[in-house]
Amino acid sequence: MTTFVIILVAITTILAVLYLVGFLIDIFDESDRQIEIARINRERRQAEARINRLTSAAIQQMTEAAAPHGAFCQCARCIG
Repeated sequence: MTTFVIILVAITTILAVLYLVGFLIDIFDESDRQIEIARINRERRQAEARINRLTSAAIQQMTEAAAPHGAFCQCARCIG
């Protein structure tokens, strides 16, 4: 009977340890997932900022190119 109780306690202890290890692994996986989501969001914001800068520069260049020149303009585009 004593041997049975010792075996039962040993099995219960092993199962408890395995449960705790699995729980800790889940916590670390969730932490890694949150870090990855933060990295992706940061990269997305940087890409959006880059696109906004390029778009603004393109709009400014188009605006400058479309600006009307006067009859007496001496710029390279109007003379040449």
